[in-house]
Amino acid sequence: MSQGLSKKWREVHGHRGQREWERPQLAVRCDEACRADQGNATPAHEYLDAPAVLEAKMLAVAEMIRAASCCVAYTGAGLSRAAGIADYATKSKHSVSGQAAPKLKSPLEAQPTYAHRVLAALERRGLLHEYVQQNHDGLPQKAGFPQEKINEIHGAWYDPSNPVVQFDGSLRTDLFQWMLDIEQRADLCLCLGTSLSGMNADRIANTPSDKMLRGERGVFGTVVINLQQTPLDDSCAIRVWARLDDAFEILARILALDTSLHAPPKMPASVCVPYDENGLLDLRCRMQLDLSTGAKIKVVNKHAMNKNWPGVIRGQDEEGNIYTQIDHNRVFGRWWVLSALRGATPYIPFVNEKPRITRSQHDYECPARWRPLTPDTHPSASASASASASASASASASASASASASAPASAAASTDEVPGVDAEGSSGSSTAPISGTFAIVQSHEELAPDRHRWEVKIEGELAPLIREVRWKLHETFSPNEIQRSTAPFALRQVGWGTFEVRAEVVLPHRVLHCSHALDFSAPRTLTTVRV
Repeated sequence: MSQGLSKKWREVHGHRGQREWERPQLAVRCDEACRADQGNATPAHEYLDAPAVLEAKMLAVAEMIRAASCCVAYTGAGLSRAAGIADYATKSKHSVSGQAAPKLKSPLEAQPTYAHRVLAALERRGLLHEYVQQNHDGLPQKAGFPQEKINEIHGAWYDPSNPVVQFDGSLRTDLFQWMLDIEQRADLCLCLGTSLSGMNADRIANTPSDKMLRGERGVFGTVVINLQQTPLDDSCAIRVWARLDDAFEILARILALDTSLHAPPKMPASVCVPYDENGLLDLRCRMQLDLSTGAKIKVVNKHAMNKNWPGVIRGQDEEGNIYTQIDHNRVFGRWWVLSALRGATPYIPFVNEKPRITRSQHDYECPARWRPLTPDTHPSASASASASASASASASASASASASASAPASAAASTDEVPGVDAEGSSGSSTAPISGTFAIVQSHEELAPDRHRWEVKIEGELAPLIREVRWKLHETFSPNEIQRSTAPFALRQVGWGTFEVRAEVVLPHRVLHCSHALDFSAPRTLTTVRV
């Protein structure tokens, strides 16, 4: 029976579901409120879809993931129950969510679940573009998800500059602004293991759902996978009632994902990374970061509540994560070091007390051994992956064009052409030189006098070869350096003034430095870059 559930089929299957699907069945009865502490009095009953329905729903989810241009994961504590970490919403001792979960002496011992590995695999395939994480446990990163693409909005056990935020606490400014940017760009949200009980970050799931219901072009909405009822059940795209590992096992099979564990390696005790004395990314800087036992450090992130606090390195755990003593014992995830070596994250949480920095005339290039596997180089990339990437690219172009779709086809467009400025390429490379053009394309919408919503993105002949774009904005923006790793590398902001938007465009074996002058005099402007 499906006791307690709505009789409306869209509230149990989602607006993109099917009326004829069998209704989910009650698996565990529990009349206790799932989150009374947050005003959510919904009983903590647990429900399961029939196997055939679960298969059909995950096929629909896979199709949306393939087509989305900005797929975002939004995860709660339910994702980590199978790893042995308790959550708040599960109330029954007979819950199906934590069956066979390991008993941990410390939550720091927890290892990624199968669902964590699938999320990392989706990112490697280029199908998952951003991640907003309510949990603090570092399990996505332990599974191989890159630190630079995960927003730990509620704090992190493995980031000394991002202490855990209490329920009545304030969110860190830079992470909040990043979350707002993700909220606006997301056309598909995978909402996993969260009760959605009114946290500020719930906007990541609510906004794509609202856009879908309004009929916004190119928006797929929100997929909710949870055993318990949530406030979004009546407005989501697909509603899945299942254990996350079970649902993701089907998804991995449909998408032919490589779900093996890609744990980050142990890192050297001293590394050369492209960051300045404030811990900010600067490709002309070379900082020797000393992570050996006894090395003195200080938190430098200007948005951190513990900025300028001194500390010391105390050693490493068996996995290679680094123990620090700041206000008290904190752990520094080894994946942070990996991201820093790649110059991938816009900041690092701390630097040495007396940083050792030199400057170079050339941009930093990540050593080959630390470069990430891409959809092109990963062994799991196959014809299926190519088809997924093609569908995603097509949807991406359509979605990003929507910002200027209301402008008439004959609207004036201004064009400038500038040469690309090459950084030093990989020495000894036998790759044929890349030549051609691409464009930084800007569109804008006037919201009010002296207030504009604008977007820049990359289009043109060389666009398919671009691996990444690092946008650099005016210093009044926070953050003012934003990385995009998925075509069309779109960045959307709201502001009143014009300035030079700078871009570092990463092509195979070279980095181009270029810029575009924001212009609100025409609906669409562009700067052409010739390589």
